[in-house]
This record gives sequence, C-alpha cells and structure tokens, in this order.
Amino acid sequence: MTLAELIFEKSKDLPVVKAQEVIDFIDFIKTRHYQADEAGAQQEREATLAKISSARIHWEGKPIPSRDELHDGARG
Repeated sequence: MTLAELIFEKSKDLPVVKAQEVIDFIDFIKTRHYQADEAGAQQEREATLAKISSARIHWEGKPIPSRDELHDGARG
C-alpha cells in the first residue's frame, strides 16, 4: 500500500468537517515546506552573489577596479 493509499484509507470514514481539517493541514505543511525551500534558495543566491561581487580579476598583472573604485576615480 502506498502512502497516498494509506492516507486515503485512514481518512475516508472521517466526518466532512474533520476531512476538511486534514486537507487544510496538508496544505499548511506543503506551504511551510515550499517556504523553507525558497528561503534556502534565497540564502544560496545571496551567498553566490557575495562571492561574485568580491571576486578580483587580474588582467596582465593589473587588477580590474571595482565599481566603487571606478566611481571614486571619476569623481577625482
């Protein structure tokens, strides 16, 4: 018996109000699960962007200036 079949078997004789509570609880768990996944993915994106923004690339022995260094140089 699959898990879905077991859930069905255990819930099929519940009163309608209780069956709706089960459905609501399943929806709650799914929402919480997806929110946790999204939060983890957001943290991973932020960490990747932090690594990229701190990278210093050298070209023929000269580092490429950061955006802030270019801005400061342009302002004199």
